[in-house]
Amino acid sequence: MNTYSKYKQKDISVWDVNEDAVSIALTVVNNLINNNNIDISSIGRLEVGTESSVDLAKSIKSYLMELFIGNKDIGGVDNINACYGGVSATLNSINWLKTDTSKKLAIVVITDLAIMDTTKISFQGAGSCALLLGPNPNITLNENIINCMKNTYDFQKPIKSNLLGPYCNGYESMVEYHKSFKYCIEQLKLKYNKSILDFDYIVIHGGLCKIFVINTFKKLCEWEKIKYEDIEGKFIHGTTHGERIGGLYTASLFFSLHSLLEHVPDNIDNKEVLLFGYGSGSCASLFTATVKRNPQNFNTLTKYLDNRDTINYKELISNHTNHLAMINDNQFNPTYIKNKNVYYLDNYKAVNNIRTYKLN
Repeated sequence: MNTYSKYKQKDISVWDVNEDAVSIALTVVNNLINNNNIDISSIGRLEVGTESSVDLAKSIKSYLMELFIGNKDIGGVDNINACYGGVSATLNSINWLKTDTSKKLAIVVITDLAIMDTTKISFQGAGSCALLLGPNPNITLNENIINCMKNTYDFQKPIKSNLLGPYCNGYESMVEYHKSFKYCIEQLKLKYNKSILDFDYIVIHGGLCKIFVINTFKKLCEWEKIKYEDIEGKFIHGTTHGERIGGLYTASLFFSLHSLLEHVPDNIDNKEVLLFGYGSGSCASLFTATVKRNPQNFNTLTKYLDNRDTINYKELISNHTNHLAMINDNQFNPTYIKNKNVYYLDNYKAVNNIRTYKLN
C-alpha cells in the first residue's frame, strides 16, 4: 500500500491471514537452502530472532525443523525481546561457531510482522531473512561489542489485548532509543578510541519509519558536533528498503544492511560498517562488521518490491478486519491470491493453536 506521509514512507507491507512469522520464515530458509545447495546435515545450529511468536510455548525454530528432516542434532531456539531478537540470535550463533568442534554451519532466521491498528498504519510492515554463518564469510563481525541494557516501559504487547498492534509510547520509545545509542557511541570512544567518522558506513535499527532514522542521525550530529551533510552518505542507502516495506521490528537492522549492499553506488569491498541493534524494553548492542566482498549471488530486493500488488485504504481496513476476526472469533478466511514457492498457513485449529504450513 502506498503511504507517502510525514514519516517519509513510500509503502507499507500488507499480508493475508494465512501468512505469519512462521510462514515467511519457512519461505526464506527454504530459499536459502535451495539457492545455495546447502546440505542440511551440515547445519549444527538454527536460531530465530522474533517478537511475533504464534504460540507462547512452541518456538518458531521448531516449525522450521520441518525443513531439516533427517538432521535432529541442531541447537538453538527463539530469541525474543522486541526488535533485538535478531541481533541476539546472530551474536549467539557466532559465539557457538567459535567454540563448536563439529565444523558445522549455523543459520540465523529473523522474522517479524509489525501489524498496526489503523491509527498507526503508517508504521506497519513485515519481513524475514535468513543468514548462513560459517568460515570464509562475505561479511565478518568483529570482536568489539558494546551493550546497553536497562528496564523501560515504552513498548508492550500484553498477552490479552484489545489492539492488533503494540501499546507504544512513541516519544518515550524514541528518547530511550537515543539514550542507548548515545551511550554506545560514548563507550566506543572510551573503550576503543573510535569515532563514528572512522567508519565507512553506519547501519542502525530503523524503528518503524524512515523519519525515525533521519531524526536519530540529526541527534547524533548534535552530540558529536558534526554536520549532517558529512554523515548522510554513510547511512542513507541503508534506509531504502525500509521506506518501501514499513516497520520491520527485529528484521529492520538486517534489511538495512542488505539495503546498503544493494544501493550504495561505490565498491563496498573491505569497507567497515558500524551497526546498532535495539529493542524496546530495552536491549541495545553496537558492533562492527567488515564487508570482505559483496556475495557473488547477491539477490536484489527492488525487483520483488516493484512486483507487489497495490491495495487501497478500504481494502487495507478489510484486511485488518479479517485479522481481528481470526484472533477474536477464530475465523480463518484468506482472501489474496497465493504466490508460487511461498509457504502459507494451510490449516489452523483455534482451540489448541495447532498450525500446519504448506509450500504453494
